[in-house]
Amino acid sequence: MKNLLFCLLIIGAGLSVSKTVDAQDSTTRSLLVNSMTLIDVSGAEEIVVGAGDAINTELINDKHLVVRGVSVGVASIVLLGTDGTQTTLNFDVRAHVPERLLLELQAIRLGETDLTIESLDQFVMVTGEVGVEGLKRLKELEDKYPQLLVHALPVEPSHPMIEISVKILELKKQWAEQLGLRWDSAVAGPSVSRIAGTNLQFPLQLNSQLQLLQRQGRARLLAEPRLVTQSGSAARFLAGGEIPLPQVVGQGGQDVSFREYGIRLEITPVLMSDGLLKTSVSAEVSHIDGAVSVNGIPGILTRKTASIVVAESGEAITISGLLTDDSSTSLDRFPWLAEIPILGGLFESHDFQRQQTELVVIVTPQLASTRSASEQKIKDAQNDLIRFHQQVQCVGVME
Repeated sequence: MKNLLFCLLIIGAGLSVSKTVDAQDSTTRSLLVNSMTLIDVSGAEEIVVGAGDAINTELINDKHLVVRGVSVGVASIVLLGTDGTQTTLNFDVRAHVPERLLLELQAIRLGETDLTIESLDQFVMVTGEVGVEGLKRLKELEDKYPQLLVHALPVEPSHPMIEISVKILELKKQWAEQLGLRWDSAVAGPSVSRIAGTNLQFPLQLNSQLQLLQRQGRARLLAEPRLVTQSGSAARFLAGGEIPLPQVVGQGGQDVSFREYGIRLEITPVLMSDGLLKTSVSAEVSHIDGAVSVNGIPGILTRKTASIVVAESGEAITISGLLTDDSSTSLDRFPWLAEIPILGGLFESHDFQRQQTELVVIVTPQLASTRSASEQKIKDAQNDLIRFHQQVQCVGVME
């Protein structure tokens, strides 16, 4: 009868036996967690199992000892033979790296150029720099798989610069469809939309069409500001002025504050992961309301709209319906409105007062890094289109 100097644990069902090993063949064995091996101990009189929880053992008969890997680590078993020999078996228990873990890591690495995945026998180590979302997924995998070691550093997401081109136009209504615009007579107030139609190759033909309409006298460019902002930050523009508002303060004193009016735009572009720009456009129109006044100070009538448009970089967004016939009649009551930059020239337009033209704002967000190449393409396309119209004698055709 063999003397067993160790604690025997019952081995669970469902484990596969890898092979039978002669204890005299080798003194070192590798073993995976949750797998087991069978040791031939027929020549041993005593079996001594070292301390630790890396393995469990069970003597199933006088000839065979079952060794099962429990956790990552090392363990030793000493076999004392009947002839006084001693054989030491060292077990290196390693964790099995699941195939699913490797697949999930490769999926994360596709979106992270600075991430390194290194296999270290029973472990997988992840190093480098990773985005906030990628690091969150790695931490979830680390909690799920003990074989994964995450030593990656988070990096802040980049905020590319986005340039916003704004064109403020007085455009004859009957030629609006040439730009793909559609008026909605059922909706009062500002409206925001992408330019309709698939014949325009943005922004090349759009700028060429606008330039041609200006040459023909069918459109007038009132202003062309250019704004630059970071992705996710707002860019603001005001075409209008300020009206003084006297206020009574303590002890009978007076103070004057100023209230802005006119056309106010707030544009917030966000670069999405697929390269598209999600642009939040907020338009506010406020003008002098002569029908309401307090102590000689006219009221201000305000209308607002907000919309979110997803489009490619360089694709145009239109804002129409900004001014109504009420706005044009304000010039009769307040002649000094004609001195306001941009809007003053519009109010003095006889076509606008007769409601033959419309104020249109065209907003074109574009990544700043691609603007230089696009500008050259726009210039070339404009010149080609102008030469074409000159050849077919389209310039100067009567309406």
